[in-house]
Amino acid sequence: MKNYLIKNATIVNYDKEEVGDVLVKDGVITKIGKNLFEPRVEVIDALGLYLLPGGIDAHTHMQMSFGGTYSSDNYYDGSVAALAGGITSYIDYAIQKGDDSILETLDKRLKLVEEQKPLTDVYFHVAITRLDEKILDEFKDLPAHGVHSLKCFMVYKREGMQIAPDDIAKIMVEAKKYGIMVNIHAEDVDQIDANIDKFVEEGKLDCKYHYLSRDEEVEYAGDKIVIDLIKKTGAPAYIVHLANEKGVKLAREAKKEGLPLLVETCPQYLAFTSEVYFDPMKGLDFVCSPPIKNKASQDELWKAIIDGTIDTVATDHCPFYHEEKLWGKDDFRKIPNGCGGIQYLYIYMLSEAIKRNIPFSRIVSLISYKPAQIFKLKGKGEIKVGNDADLVLFSKEGEHVITKEEDKSKADTNIYEGLTLKGKIVRVFKK
Repeated sequence: MKNYLIKNATIVNYDKEEVGDVLVKDGVITKIGKNLFEPRVEVIDALGLYLLPGGIDAHTHMQMSFGGTYSSDNYYDGSVAALAGGITSYIDYAIQKGDDSILETLDKRLKLVEEQKPLTDVYFHVAITRLDEKILDEFKDLPAHGVHSLKCFMVYKREGMQIAPDDIAKIMVEAKKYGIMVNIHAEDVDQIDANIDKFVEEGKLDCKYHYLSRDEEVEYAGDKIVIDLIKKTGAPAYIVHLANEKGVKLAREAKKEGLPLLVETCPQYLAFTSEVYFDPMKGLDFVCSPPIKNKASQDELWKAIIDGTIDTVATDHCPFYHEEKLWGKDDFRKIPNGCGGIQYLYIYMLSEAIKRNIPFSRIVSLISYKPAQIFKLKGKGEIKVGNDADLVLFSKEGEHVITKEEDKSKADTNIYEGLTLKGKIVRVFKK
């Protein structure tokens, strides 16, 4: 592992910025200070540049089975796109299938990672799709396997993936014993299924009805169930991909009450509004679940980014080829759900920080420090002595328009194409 000294950088952590030098030996940060000198190492002058801890995308779906196909990026492909955007680690979802236990589910995914040799670090959440006593008993073994989080889908009842609220409560109580966080996809599945049935009966099948079948109220109803479960169990929960205005306000109040709630949102909800779905062809590429919401929701999410209600920003990276999205052009139920974005997570949020005068330390907290803390990723999330040298040099200068050609994802769809970003990543260092 190469040794190097980064000098004169503005070092950004979750709580402060300071100009200084960082010495790296064998992939580990060994010294931080001013006017450091070390013989026989590469010296990198970073005057005027920002040195950030490597980004962590805490929500991805690589090579995930959905709707008759698989998301287009495997673990290697996803890592190439990630590193291009300063994301040096990501946490993928190992989703339980059939009769597999959660440890068997994890083992199958770890083998794929071993075979595909990603360039980043890859960690896992395990998503539970059925529950019995044997599965509950496995919770105690997860931390030893490096897994500190589980996921429950409140949705996809017809697909056999839903965990009912009473079972989620059991999972939360048991997980708390072992310091395991429970991530919850919060939408009201009964409202979704009733809406879908109604739209199908009325012949309303273009992509905007994907959004309208699971609109702001549907997601808010799911958020309320999560808050009730936290109150009932006293156990923590992490709402993934929160996207609606009333849900944000509910989360803000829950945190003020001291409830152990953590909240994630995604850049697609910050960058776009539900208007994207009203173009029946272009809208196909934006179909994800939960769908992108209205302007009021977008505005409230940005308030929550600034005031601390949102704990993390992650992508829900799950890209598909446009040809596959076209399967649902005449029936929104057939559209593979998901968008790419791992390459743009850090740079989009840093660009918006420049535009909105948000401290870079806040972005580092959202995309590096808090994911590392919540999901117990040792050596990640902070520039400090002893941590891994996963580092990003960023310049505030310049701007560029995102093009399809620069996208490293294997998918030929890129919802961020055409957005103008301020600043640029100069160099990424990976342990």
